Amino acid sequence: MLRLGRGSLTKGLATILSIIGISWLALEYFIPSPPSRITIATGPKGTTFDYFGERYRERFARAGVRIDLRETAGALENFKLLQDPNSGVHIAFVTGGIADRSQAPELVSMGLIFNVPFWIFYRSGESSSCSAYELFNGRGLYPHFSRSRSASIAKGRG
Repeated sequence: MLRLGRGSLTKGLATILSIIGISWLALEYFIPSPPSRITIATGPKGTTFDYFGERYRERFARAGVRIDLRETAGALENFKLLQDPNSGVHIAFVTGGIADRSQAPELVSMGLIFNVPFWIFYRSGESSSCSAYELFNGRGLYPHFSRSRSASIAKGRG
């Protein structure tokens, strides 16, 4: 029968506790926990970006993560805040077409949240100063309209 003395038991317990402590420190250092507080750049009050920011705040709160929403002028300002490492913004809502990988290689898209269809209406006929074709043809311009003029016209890839 194997007899363990008090000294052997103490050494074994100290070894196990040391292994657990070192493992915990290594995991904390190499695989850090997610932040407990995040800032999301949304848009003007009452917009879709603001609505989704509030929904994310509610969902993250259930997981114990505090979300600070930063009201902005819209997608273009959000994009600029993401590019600035000193802005304090971790996540932002941006409309598609504002930038591509060459303009912001350090940014990663988390995916599409919703599609935003839009229509352009213009008055045709003799009283019209130009047609939609004349307005956009050959200029590489793609319209991005918003109430706050956050991304009024973006230069296309052309």
